[in-house]
Amino acid sequence: MSGAIWLALLSGCATTIAVSPVDLASAPKVTLDVKLPGHAIVQMSQSAQSLIFDGPPVTFEGSATTLQAPIGEITRRATLQVFQSLFEGGASMGESAVSAAPGELVVTPEIITMEWGYQPLGVRIRPLLRVLVGGALDIFSLQMSNSLLRRLYDARKQEILNQRK
Repeated sequence: MSGAIWLALLSGCATTIAVSPVDLASAPKVTLDVKLPGHAIVQMSQSAQSLIFDGPPVTFEGSATTLQAPIGEITRRATLQVFQSLFEGGASMGESAVSAAPGELVVTPEIITMEWGYQPLGVRIRPLLRVLVGGALDIFSLQMSNSLLRRLYDARKQEILNQRK
């Protein structure tokens, strides 16, 4: 009997999480005094939206476990939430820049890193999930053949890199 218990402890387990609107509602808000004119399009491929993270924690606590998280869906929902609050016309999804109107902002989020672990809080341990997202912001010309202005955001360095086309 004790061999089965040790085997269960050593083999670990996998946990799958789902995205809850409640989690996003409690996230810190990005606000401006005055909303920007226009509308933003969040551009993500279907494969990027359906990306699943599957990995162990970065902490020793729980190191025999793995987490499965819908990181693509988390990124899509969080990006939409941020840009809906910044623009008068809100934000919507689009799989390509072709769906953008002239002068519209196209946001292409990119997941840079994702890690999770357990944070000890006295006698309790709390799981924490940290996602670092960067990406590109493009404003397209009337011909829609190229981007007039591209700004890349490197979240690791917390800076915006200018790239004029």
